[in-house]
Amino acid sequence: MAQSRWASMLASLVATACSGSPSGPAPHSVPSAATSQVSSASAPPESVPADYAGVKALLQRAPGEAPAERSKTYGLVRQALSRLTEAQGSPMVLVEVGGTWKKHQLLPAERFVDVVSWGAAGLLFASDMPVVSVGPNVVSLELGKINVRGTGPPEVFDSSVTSEGVSGPAHSLTAPEGATRYVLVTGHDSYVFDTQTGDKLFQGPAKGAALVRSASGATRLAQLDGKKGYVLREVPEGTEVARWPRLGSVDESRGLAVVRDVIDGRSEANVSLVRIADGTVLAKYAVPKGVTRTYGDARISPDGRSIAYAAMGGTWRLDFDTGRDTLLAPRAVLSDVPSTWFTKDGKHVCIDPLEAPAPPAALLPGTMQRCDVARNGVAHVAYLAAPRPPWKRATEQQFPSEDLDVAFGTVSNDGALAAATLYSGARQLAVRQPIAVAVYDARTGKELWTKLINDEGSLGEGLGLQFSDDLDFLFVAGFPFRARTGELVQKKTELFKPLLARFGVAIDDSMLLEPGGRLMQEIWAFPKHGGTEFVARKQGGLLVLHNPLSGTVALLPATTVANANVFIPGKAGAIAFVPGGKFAVQGTGDDLVCAFGDVLAPIDVCRGGPDEVTPAQVAETWARANKE
Repeated sequence: MAQSRWASMLASLVATACSGSPSGPAPHSVPSAATSQVSSASAPPESVPADYAGVKALLQRAPGEAPAERSKTYGLVRQALSRLTEAQGSPMVLVEVGGTWKKHQLLPAERFVDVVSWGAAGLLFASDMPVVSVGPNVVSLELGKINVRGTGPPEVFDSSVTSEGVSGPAHSLTAPEGATRYVLVTGHDSYVFDTQTGDKLFQGPAKGAALVRSASGATRLAQLDGKKGYVLREVPEGTEVARWPRLGSVDESRGLAVVRDVIDGRSEANVSLVRIADGTVLAKYAVPKGVTRTYGDARISPDGRSIAYAAMGGTWRLDFDTGRDTLLAPRAVLSDVPSTWFTKDGKHVCIDPLEAPAPPAALLPGTMQRCDVARNGVAHVAYLAAPRPPWKRATEQQFPSEDLDVAFGTVSNDGALAAATLYSGARQLAVRQPIAVAVYDARTGKELWTKLINDEGSLGEGLGLQFSDDLDFLFVAGFPFRARTGELVQKKTELFKPLLARFGVAIDDSMLLEPGGRLMQEIWAFPKHGGTEFVARKQGGLLVLHNPLSGTVALLPATTVANANVFIPGKAGAIAFVPGGKFAVQGTGDDLVCAFGDVLAPIDVCRGGPDEVTPAQVAETWARANKE
């Protein structure tokens, strides 16, 4: 009954919070510094910089000033950025997440962004769409347009980029290291954009396009050239540097491409690994006569001496040094092209669906092997002890004809721990049977613990296994277990007590209902996924929202999100919001930022204004709210 009442209240909160305009804060949103008003009485209006160059100059000067002068300087920066961005500064935590094209997250809004440095003054630029630095400017993609921001107001160019038929991000925007003028824009097609003139150059297919810098500093574009093949040309002159008949794949981060030569009309005569910047052939393999495989969509090994690729019959590995082209794993369905990843040492390939590596790693007696890929794209090989009777380990390969939305195991991001789903009945997805979880030392295969999770579970439901980044917890269907002991965290506040303690806030463990957790789906600005909800009995109720992935916590002592107290952890510092738009900063760290829309300044730019309170005042506000 109580759970139903709280679920109804939460649904009401979500409906209320989501009813606001998407372009601005909702009426009952998570408190922010959006109402901050900065007095200009401390400095004459003409002292406020009129452009970003002036802002950068002040930020470079501030660290060497006395505290009083530094505070005034940051106040001028705050006023300048408010005018330039038309947004008030709000403290946030910038979290590196990796593994996706958007590599950062801004908390508490849980907004995923692409981030680049803007000058040497600690100013950053964060965009929902791709963004790159080009000389003194930042260039970003927004709604089919390109924005170029320099020392003055942004220049907006119509890019006419479409994303039709492109997997992954809708658009990509890249510039070679040390670039000063040109960027590569990729959507349905690709082209080079001149950030000085706004011109589009060399439009062509998106596949294989790469923009690089040669040793001499020249910018060069590698791109499919219709039916003529893969061509490398100078930018902007268009002078051809090298040409290959066909393209296999490109590793743009390392400036490498797999290309194919045509000899005597035979398209697969040579497979070469080339350095795109100058067209140098680094390795070459002569395909034997009669071999009809294609060598597309290849993954290049870390040492650049071999490739893994999917072709007719399965997944193969071609070693350029030995000339061996080895079948790693057969594949019955030609249209089902698996993804591949190399392990960090390059010795093994993990193939989707992730199970045993190919070739198998060195055997450890009594163990099985499992592959997994961390969020940074590095593959790990884990050893798992054979489960003790009556348990059997569930694997993705046991259900080859099923379209699975679940994974039966996972490996921690550092490759140290592995978790597996166990069952004791029939090998069928829909059958109700005992389901357990086991955790292993991934490097030795030693079983650390096994726990029964559901005596009438189903393999088809999945357990959502996921290790926390600090390896302290394994989350099983949203419930936290100690990763190395299997202890279920009964007192849910243990997950976030240290964070709350930094602001003098405490939660009574006895207040939380048991079992006390369910997966959160969505609530405006907090948290959008992976969260666990806890409900406490106290004078009208206390709703505690905790996101185990980001560590963010919200305490709602009443029935509106506007009364929320929100706590966000950083690496060395933390931020707290209290009702009324006030905030407190505890500790320091370059991951604590002051966000003005897409422009991120050091956290000190947000401080010193009328909306800042001390950590002690957060505790006082919380204590006062709990007495009402």
